[in-house]
Amino acid sequence: MDDLIDRKAILPILAGLALTQSDYNDSYDKLMQIPSANRWIPCTDRLPGNDTKCLIYTSDKRICMARWYEKYDEQGAWYIVSDDVPKLYRIKYVPFWMPLPAPPDNV
Repeated sequence: MDDLIDRKAILPILAGLALTQSDYNDSYDKLMQIPSANRWIPCTDRLPGNDTKCLIYTSDKRICMARWYEKYDEQGAWYIVSDDVPKLYRIKYVPFWMPLPAPPDNV
């Protein structure tokens, strides 16, 4: 994948472009918010937007596709996404999630 960002390689470039420490800090914060490939995001740090389909890593060490519903109850809930499941299955504890990758260009 040619377009992956190596954050450590970007930092010296960012430092050279920033006019002030404040500019650098602002740019650094924006850089750190860009999701990178294979980066699991702790649910304690942030959650995806409501009704967002993503990959989750469950407490029993499974990876599956799920949706986050923040308005389902007071705390929100994760539900497994599957075409062959007649109803939604709620997942109780999800420590990590990741945005879905983009589909291939030539499909």
